[in-house]
Amino acid sequence: MVMLNCINEALGAVADWEFDTRVGVDKSAAKKLRTQLRQARTDFHQARECPETSQHD
Repeated sequence: MVMLNCINEALGAVADWEFDTRVGVDKSAAKKLRTQLRQARTDFHQARECPETSQHD
């Protein structure tokens, strides 16, 4: 959750032209990571709500 909030703040606060320099990745990479973190959070919450349907190896 902390990482997701940090990415959101950076995307909103840092101008496009300086994003790569200040953050270290371009905005598209940050947005992709944000999407992946959101999906991981959703998957985690769903697994906790329905543990009998989660996959166990």
